[in-house]
Amino acid sequence: MLTYEKALELLMRAVEEKGEDYCYEEPSEFDSCIYFEHDASPSCIVGHVLHYLGFEPSEHWMAAYNVDQHVPCILGTFGYLTGGLTAAACLLLVAAQGYQDQAYPWGECVLRAVRDMEEDMPDDVAAYVLGVAA
Repeated sequence: MLTYEKALELLMRAVEEKGEDYCYEEPSEFDSCIYFEHDASPSCIVGHVLHYLGFEPSEHWMAAYNVDQHVPCILGTFGYLTGGLTAAACLLLVAAQGYQDQAYPWGECVLRAVRDMEEDMPDDVAAYVLGVAA
């Protein structure tokens, strides 16, 4: 199961690997980010997380989902990630991806995504995910 905490750890690993000031550039043949390059190496920040989890995209997956902005949720729903993922992990990944797509450096993408989760999460979810009293 991919939890919020594990998703955050893997996002930070991507930041450490690429650098906190790294800004993702969309490949010229697409009008959005891609999760994996043609050789199946990770491309965007969430692609790196999926790679760290051991996900290896098939040719079918690359053709059908490589530019879908909600792939983390799709992966959990269709069981591509062993044990699925929590809603909080999905929301964190989508938020980080959204900031990346707005050309923020990866370090700031993660910081903003975490802040969004802490500020905007409903109290009952925050209590569960973050251990905060509702």
